[in-house]
Amino acid sequence: MKKLLPTLAAALLVAATAAGCGGGSGNGSGNGGQGLSSSEQKAADTMSSYLAKNGKGSISKKDAQCIAEGWVGRSGVDKLKKSKVLTGSGQVNTASTTKITPALASNYADALLDCIDYATLQSQAVAKVNPAVDAKKMAGCFAKAMPKADEKKLLVSTMTNNPDQQLTAKNAQAIQTCQQKAQK
Repeated sequence: MKKLLPTLAAALLVAATAAGCGGGSGNGSGNGGQGLSSSEQKAADTMSSYLAKNGKGSISKKDAQCIAEGWVGRSGVDKLKKSKVLTGSGQVNTASTTKITPALASNYADALLDCIDYATLQSQAVAKVNPAVDAKKMAGCFAKAMPKADEKKLLVSTMTNNPDQQLTAKNAQAIQTCQQKAQK
């Protein structure tokens, strides 16, 4: 069990900002964020505010809303409450530990990857600290080096506190290799 803030923050740091909003389907209302019920929308709005505020500038409000709606739509309010991600009143639980199951982590990863371009995020983060890197060039390299399936596995392992050392190393190697290839 772990606190929600470090869990989501770690996932955001592993992934965090860039593109538009996707959809998908899951086990919540069955619509992956499209046409949420009123209780689901309220929970998603609360979660969105939390993600945008605690994303340390790595996520826009639009992307936070997309992720929150996707996660709530896939997982459902009841499962998020049962795991203690949400309180009984539907607020983000910041006071006690959460139980992020692999299924909930998978739903979150799907929502996040539908809303954010991981390769672009990584590339922008590197280019921000190393202006000699062409972010667009690096993103193309990184997208090939770290397929979406690997991105999802990395996010799930991070959220379930079960780090996949092989994927973590692959991610670090991809960042390093692509950074070198993308020098201006």
